[in-house]
Amino acid sequence: IFVGHPGASRLYLGSTDTVNDIAYAGTVEIYDRSGSTFTLVGDHIHGGYFTTGSDANKPIGRSFGHVIACSDDGNYFYATSYDDSGQSEEYPYGKLHLFKRESNTYSEVDSSKLESPYSTNNRLGYSLACDSSGSKVIAGECNLFGGSSRGVVHYYARVGDNITHVGFTTSVVAIQNGTGSSLWGWDLDLDGSGEVGIIGAPY
Repeated sequence: IFVGHPGASRLYLGSTDTVNDIAYAGTVEIYDRSGSTFTLVGDHIHGGYFTTGSDANKPIGRSFGHVIACSDDGNYFYATSYDDSGQSEEYPYGKLHLFKRESNTYSEVDSSKLESPYSTNNRLGYSLACDSSGSKVIAGECNLFGGSSRGVVHYYARVGDNITHVGFTTSVVAIQNGTGSSLWGWDLDLDGSGEVGIIGAPY
């Protein structure tokens, strides 16, 4: 999956494939375009690393890079890691990652508020969209609610490098709909202002 800010002079490419022998670890690559030539910017980005055990310092296998969204100026981008694939000891229930650009270097901003608040593998980050400034974000967690796959969509706001989970302070959802296995949040999009969104539920 790739996106680019206006003019498509910078592209963000996500791949959820094997990295360093860790299945579904995933990576994000960033390229600058000049005419028909694309040049890799900086290093490959992974969503996190094991800190202990035989896999220490290897990327965690959680399908990082499944979806990417970025601000129009390319200074902020989000990447999701929705699935632990039996590997993710640190964020097993889905997570969004926020990265900030400084020159041609991207560093992850504190994303602790972008984790799933729920205790089963509900695939937070299966879908993702942000407004033109990258300050309003919606993300789907389509497998949510007791195995019923009813689904939920979360709404976040960014001010500078600070993220707020909008609409609740505990585990109450911000946006909710559907009954049974609707998979609400399977896909979604947000307009440039962040005021109008569209959310899909395939069942």
